[in-house]
Amino acid sequence: KHTDLTEGLADPRDLSGLLQMIVDKAWNADIRFDKIMPQQEVRGKDYIHYPVLLEMQTNFNSLGKFISSLERMPQIVSVEKVAITAKNGTSIQGLILITCYLNKKGIHDSVKSSQK
Repeated sequence: KHTDLTEGLADPRDLSGLLQMIVDKAWNADIRFDKIMPQQEVRGKDYIHYPVLLEMQTNFNSLGKFISSLERMPQIVSVEKVAITAKNGTSIQGLILITCYLNKKGIHDSVKSSQK
């Protein structure tokens, strides 16, 4: 399932490729990030969990569209926390904590092949 969900990425085992996919989904929802702040990684048995804090100025519709697009990929990204502060008019400031999941086996295979 992980491979099916990440089809089209340059390398679905690479965090930078996964983050680019998230930025593309935000762009499609009319969201531009103010900051993308990676947090401390957590290594599990089969996966590496990369928490990332996303900061943005947007509106409710765009935020909903973006979160919905992330929730369609629970095997590779999960939305952990959302904080919203109302600004003037229809604008909001949003903070979203997501976790990206990368398969350890794929990462080790990728590292081995790049060392050849």
